[in-house]
Amino acid sequence: MLSIWRKRALSILLVLVLALGWVPSHAGGFAPDGDGFDFEAYMQELSLLVWDTWDTDYIFEVELRPDDPEMTVNGETVEIDPGRGTAPYISDEYRTMLPVHVLTELLDIEASFDPQTHDISITSDGADITLRPGSDTMTVNGRRVRLDTPPEARNGRVFVPIGAMADSLLYDVGYISEGRRIKLTKPYQTKRLILNTGGASLESFGPIHGVTQTIEGPDNTYILQFDSELDTRDAMEHLESAAEYCEPDILVSIDAYRSWGVERIGADRYQQYLAPAANTLPRITVAVLDTGVDASHPFLAGRVTAGWNLIHGNNNPRDGEGHGTHVAGTIAETASGNVSIMPVKVLDDNGSGSSSVVNAGIRYAADNGA
Repeated sequence: MLSIWRKRALSILLVLVLALGWVPSHAGGFAPDGDGFDFEAYMQELSLLVWDTWDTDYIFEVELRPDDPEMTVNGETVEIDPGRGTAPYISDEYRTMLPVHVLTELLDIEASFDPQTHDISITSDGADITLRPGSDTMTVNGRRVRLDTPPEARNGRVFVPIGAMADSLLYDVGYISEGRRIKLTKPYQTKRLILNTGGASLESFGPIHGVTQTIEGPDNTYILQFDSELDTRDAMEHLESAAEYCEPDILVSIDAYRSWGVERIGADRYQQYLAPAANTLPRITVAVLDTGVDASHPFLAGRVTAGWNLIHGNNNPRDGEGHGTHVAGTIAETASGNVSIMPVKVLDDNGSGSSSVVNAGIRYAADNGA
């Protein structure tokens, strides 16, 4: 099923506009902060970590609807149960029931059926689950968990309440009333946390189980890489109450939609309004945090400043996907000539990245006069 995936989901338009910019002499590179922090070295170390641990089978998003035999996986439409027409349904207790094999196949994890006891056993990263059709309890790592709605056998498939099952398999479930959509995401699949200690030492938080690599960032920020998703979630629960903030390094991606255009937002009329003052308008730098920018495009001639590639750790923010160039073109067309584009490549040539890299890109842009 994962062979049809396409890296897109969490729809983002990463355009940072901090007006009245001036571009200092170090634009296009990194400058140490007041404490002498080497941001360039941090970014290079972070890039190596993110892309060395990158998994082409990441689940960006799964979306499904009750009574719909199709779902979308990373933006691609697939049948839930090819050839059988199986669909999720709403139970009498108003719980969304999903065929258990959907989750196990998405995760490529082991599942077995005992014909004697009718038990279904599921083994995943950090979770051993046993459940039985008709039983209002299941066991997770030896712990009994009560279910509001028991699993039910229908048409040769076992359906389980999606909330309880998803939580055990480290999914997050989101419900969207418009279109009765249900979204599944996996916040811990990068096995990485972004931690801000608020000025305290990292050691003051005590032992953090499962950490395989730690990178110290600016402003009391640390990137923590773990060995498993379960260790990542457990550490998150341990750290978030004591730290300034702690969050999973989630996946981000461009989406497939396109702009409504300059006429729709009245940008052409605004440019006409500004025209008499064109020679006195201040220089403004707009940072585009995206897949990069093709500075050689004729439409962008003279409008692109130096930038940075946070994917490969160099000063060549080329665009191998096209989305960042599209965004930059929209800005160039909707803004007067006093506005320049600073390309900051935070997404790879499939349009994907992680929030830690995006955060560093925002820091780079702000430090360099956007």
